[in-house]
Amino acid sequence: FPTLSCAVAAKRVEAFVVAALREMFGPENGAELFGSERNWQTVLRSVGTTVRSRKGETLSAQEALRRLRRSDFESAAARRAGIARAAPEGAQCSSRRRKRVVEG
Repeated sequence: FPTLSCAVAAKRVEAFVVAALREMFGPENGAELFGSERNWQTVLRSVGTTVRSRKGETLSAQEALRRLRRSDFESAAARRAGIARAAPEGAQCSSRRRKRVVEG
């Protein structure tokens, strides 16, 4: 009984897991759940990295979430709550900046 006859390529396993996640959440809902399309793609990429890892290799939560943008989560939460996201303190509207440059 050859052991490799039961093996499935990591790419096929990764494709299956990613397809299952997309089916469960849907492309729009996945992006909404993680705040943006970029964050959703980052999560799917981390899943692929986990699937392709070798025996004994680990992926920490910090490594998996490394490229997620927190601001996208905050924006999505504000959109769901119907609240306009305020600009950070010290930030000025670009039209004010342009006006000041033109006047000055």
